[in-house]
Amino acid sequence: MSPRVTVLMSVYNGERFLRESIDSVLAQTFRDFELLLINDGSSDGSRAILADRASDARIRIIDNERNIGLTASLNAGLAAARGEYVARHDADDVAAPTRLEKQVRALDERPEIAVLGTAVRTIDEHGRQLRSTAFPRCTTPISIRWQLLFEPPFAHSSVMFRRSVVFEMLGGYDERYRTSQDFELWSRVARTHALSNLPEALIDFRSHGGSVSARYTTEGIEKVRETLRTNMIATLGPGDYEPWLDFWVTVNNPRTYGHVLNTNRFLDDLDAIARRFEERYEIDAQSAAEIRRQRGAALARVSAAIARENRRAAIRAFASAVRFAPAIAMRSFPRTAVCLMLPRTARTNQNREMSSIR
Repeated sequence: MSPRVTVLMSVYNGERFLRESIDSVLAQTFRDFELLLINDGSSDGSRAILADRASDARIRIIDNERNIGLTASLNAGLAAARGEYVARHDADDVAAPTRLEKQVRALDERPEIAVLGTAVRTIDEHGRQLRSTAFPRCTTPISIRWQLLFEPPFAHSSVMFRRSVVFEMLGGYDERYRTSQDFELWSRVARTHALSNLPEALIDFRSHGGSVSARYTTEGIEKVRETLRTNMIATLGPGDYEPWLDFWVTVNNPRTYGHVLNTNRFLDDLDAIARRFEERYEIDAQSAAEIRRQRGAALARVSAAIARENRRAAIRAFASAVRFAPAIAMRSFPRTAVCLMLPRTARTNQNREMSSIR
């Protein structure tokens, strides 16, 4: 009989954290799963680690003859998966023991949900918890629809989804995307199905220099911009969103673009986006609270990012952040204050350390 869940992991030269990652899956309280491991042409000791774990009957291994990249490897895994549900898991992340159990229960209880993520705990290469700079994860279908206008609403390795929707209906990942393939896919799914997040952190998401999210290129960032543009048109209707996209993409990628555009009009643009969203969707109380929180987090990030370009606009952004999400804004205050007070050159270097849209 086919398992209920396929846990899908693609591995490319991931020996450093691979044992811990696999063992966290094998230790799940939910037992009816297969662990499908795609060895994507690894040249380190990853294949030996996979072979060492292969005695577990739940493990299947697919060896790519050469490295074909994450997106194509995931599609190959989706084609081979036997589970009703597919849970993504990365070779450097760690799953909580109850992760599969809680996601299966939620999807069984809510058949309208096609993709279900979870909150995550960010750790470093030594397993120590980090203070994350990521936006808060929205949980309701409406607030996730809002979040898709700004960033991915899921940590990729936290999601579980219905294979019938993601692969059989929508064809899986778009192989034109070498990075941010998950953001493009969730955006497509959201046009016809509901998405949700569990608020509990069920994944330890590892942040380190060798992770996929640390290897973004200008081409990859422009693909993110393309996805954002498509989401805005699909969610808000036709309009001129280019000034906002110029601003938002440069704010989140200072190392790539440097100078931030349109710092005098971004608050007006954001207000217009919010008004149009409110006109088109019925927003319940929980969704409204999550949208306010995400909006405040975005403005807090903006205030630090534009301090070297436009001090007055940065102060306005921070004041707005306090209005929408005071707790988040105050946590970001030290960074904003440093960016405002330092000389221009120092503020430039400070901004270059900020994280990008992923």
